[in-house]
Amino acid sequence: MDWEQALQGWQAALHDPDAHGGSDSSGDEFDFDSVTEDMAQQELGNMIVDLKHKGTLTAKDACILCWWAAKAGLKGLVADLAMRPDRPTGNFSKCFDRVMRKQAGGEDDDLYVMKVPSYRRATATRSHLETHVWPPHEAANDEIAKVGSPTMRALLEERRNTDALPPAYYEHEIVQRAPAGTPVYPYALYIDAVDFQRTDAIIGVWLCSLVTDCRHLCLAFRKSEQCCCGCRHWCTMHCIMSFLHWSCLHMARGRMPSERHDGTPLSAADGERRLADAGKDVGWRGVVLYLKSDMMEYVTTLGYPSWKSASPCPLCFCTPANMGDLAGISPVDVPWRTKTYEDYDAACRACEVWVEVTNADLFMTLRGSLEYDKRRTGNRGRCLQQDLRELGLKKGDRLQPGGSLHDVGDIDVWDPESACRLLFWRRSEETFVRNRNPLFSKETGIVPEAVLVVDWLHCLSLGVYKYFIAALWHALFQQDVFRVGSQNPEVLVAESVARLREHLTRWYESEAAAGRNHSRLSHLTVDMVSGQKIGTWGAETNGLLLFSAYLLERFEGELPAGVRRHFRRGSDSLVAIHTLIKENEGGKCQVAVAQAFADHVKEHLQAMRELEIEVRAKHHCLAHMVRKLLKYGTPALWACWRDESDNHQLAQLAARAHRLVWSRRVISEHRVAYGSRAAKRKTFR
Repeated sequence: MDWEQALQGWQAALHDPDAHGGSDSSGDEFDFDSVTEDMAQQELGNMIVDLKHKGTLTAKDACILCWWAAKAGLKGLVADLAMRPDRPTGNFSKCFDRVMRKQAGGEDDDLYVMKVPSYRRATATRSHLETHVWPPHEAANDEIAKVGSPTMRALLEERRNTDALPPAYYEHEIVQRAPAGTPVYPYALYIDAVDFQRTDAIIGVWLCSLVTDCRHLCLAFRKSEQCCCGCRHWCTMHCIMSFLHWSCLHMARGRMPSERHDGTPLSAADGERRLADAGKDVGWRGVVLYLKSDMMEYVTTLGYPSWKSASPCPLCFCTPANMGDLAGISPVDVPWRTKTYEDYDAACRACEVWVEVTNADLFMTLRGSLEYDKRRTGNRGRCLQQDLRELGLKKGDRLQPGGSLHDVGDIDVWDPESACRLLFWRRSEETFVRNRNPLFSKETGIVPEAVLVVDWLHCLSLGVYKYFIAALWHALFQQDVFRVGSQNPEVLVAESVARLREHLTRWYESEAAAGRNHSRLSHLTVDMVSGQKIGTWGAETNGLLLFSAYLLERFEGELPAGVRRHFRRGSDSLVAIHTLIKENEGGKCQVAVAQAFADHVKEHLQAMRELEIEVRAKHHCLAHMVRKLLKYGTPALWACWRDESDNHQLAQLAARAHRLVWSRRVISEHRVAYGSRAAKRKTFR
């Protein structure tokens, strides 16, 4: 029903008006006067369920509220959730969970269980943690079943016919190789760290459908339980990435797996359904077009070096000295050579040393030479403490998961008499890769140069915009445009910020009167403007960019002529970039739009250079954003606005789940509340 989509739209706009277009989305406004009794009953039930999952209501509150509503004559979901107030307390949660599973299709918690290398805080030892996950191929298949295969095919055809999908989809090898009549659905993987306690966070992995816009939480792992053997958590991440590769591989093949992610056969413990479906053709295929994350995840999750290294960018061979070059930036090229999968593979192979151990005495010598190197500047993991010339190994070589060894701790229980093939990593040969990520594969099409995209939330709203606004505000403060009249720098800044806040409040009011709503900055302090970038959230920064353009127009006469000209160029170019992004939210990016985007990026970077503002990693990423436009579509397709705004759902579920059943509870609740149920409710134009 169209009214469901419209209601979800106005709720999203209330949550973040700037991110969802604010008043610009007036064409999608919902006519509340046309609400029928059935529509109101269903939406009330949905809102009660959402409030419960957000932690605003307890299960008891939700069920009792529904009981009184049912007594008032409401039916449907509200009546199903109703329970008398005098029932025992434990029954309310059981009732709520039972109804939610029925709403989601009646499936039991048939989650996939895998053992992940972890750190056990209670004993301060390395161990394996049984973790419940929802494989992406099963999440996609579940969504297709809920929506209905004919409906999904129709939605895909609608996306194809309206240019809602980028050229990268049509050029994808899996799409081109798919048998005639087999639909190939496009997806994105979103990886992020989400704080849910003062001392703990979650590594979350979502599968995002580019056809239905539904998001499925596939994996949640507590950061406090990541391996701490000196590997910088890579033992944990390698297992997670191997699981994702296994699932995406079978999604690309269009078949259910016949083995587990570690290559072992499926067993009764994996569930009757998985055994029955092993090797079954599902009738569709899936491709991952985007791997969305913030820039920090490239380092902590994907195995790349930090942005301060000699080869900082995962997409090109720039250096810290030339990453701000302008010449050559265009929609079809960048000034630096692109890092291809062949370059990635070569960089990994340069560090990898495979050895065959066929002698029991040699195996015992090798195993006895391994120790966990936890030094800050060490070799990061289980490393050799001496040279082993018989195997061509050197002191410091690090044992890696690979071949039949899925965890470096498993070697302790291996039979010395059995021949084995082991993988070592030599850090002295590292260039722009710190670990080989098993997620990257030619067979799935998930290769760095294709799937890594520059999200405009993190690059612009949380980066480039903030650096420019801070520089402009400090220039205005130094010129004392607010007539503070103090020679004390601290007093000058403090009073200027107070008067700036007054201007901002009046600007918000004038914009609202003109029908332009922005995410408002609730408070502005000296600390928020004291650094090289302002300390604001992304949606707030978008409004402040336009406010800064207003300030520059009002006070530009008080800035020196040269500085004024460069700030004007920098401001106009950023506002133009922001306008292009907001006005082009479809799939395919037109050539004229891409060229205009490139011109404004070069204009802004030139202004930054003239103003002697340091060019940082996020400025460099703008060049890659430009190059991605023609093939990978408009930035709206790869934006993380919705993903970031939905992270609070996961945080609330995680905070309420007990540690003993944590992963099972989090995945199950999210699946029922925001996965299966959302897919069943979702309706599209």
